[in-house]
Amino acid sequence: MNKMLQQIQVVLFSPEIAIPDKLKLAHCINEATSGQFNGDPMILPIPDDAPQEIPRIQLRSKDGQHILSVTKIRLDYVLQSPGDHDSLSLPDTDLFERIAAILLYMKDSGHAQITRCGIMTNWVIGLDKGPAANHLLSTYIKDQTAIIDPIELELHCLTNNTVANRKVNFWTHLRSARKKSDPEQDAFVAILMDMNTSAELPSDFDEDSVQAFLKESSCIMNSTLGKHIAAMEAVQ
Repeated sequence: MNKMLQQIQVVLFSPEIAIPDKLKLAHCINEATSGQFNGDPMILPIPDDAPQEIPRIQLRSKDGQHILSVTKIRLDYVLQSPGDHDSLSLPDTDLFERIAAILLYMKDSGHAQITRCGIMTNWVIGLDKGPAANHLLSTYIKDQTAIIDPIELELHCLTNNTVANRKVNFWTHLRSARKKSDPEQDAFVAILMDMNTSAELPSDFDEDSVQAFLKESSCIMNSTLGKHIAAMEAVQ
């Protein structure tokens, strides 16, 4: 049984992000991250009264691995694994330092106060044999269930945790998956983990607290993944 981390996404939430000069903001963020976003920035022609969730700026690296979207209320930093290469792992210290640098610039420049933080990770687990839907059924659902020979199966779990002294919601989603290039190969389980600080208890994040949150969250996600892999291996 093998695992691959396909994507890490970190989100910084703000009550309001000021974007008076989109091109200047894009340039300054690129400088703050030591030129990480060396591709051409996308400055989107969005009217000021458009929904706040729509990105105003999108930055990316030339290789497409690093993508940053800026809306009026959040920054989304996505780090993607190139192709099928197993090149991502948790914790990603370099990524977390770049996130802290962006946060520091946004706070010091007066563009935003960061009140919430979240991290999502997407994994693919390769089983020794399929089908994955039946394997999930055998691992997580009791005998006597009315579910028989499913083609696809999804499981969702929400827990509450305390991470870096902050209350968080922790979602774990598991689903059976197939290889895109060959749908007959169905011995895969996709696992998405999403941990974010509570919207009911906003905080004031600085570069130290956001790094502490991301590092502790990474440890919990690694541990959670290991437990799921162990559970699936026990029924192979």
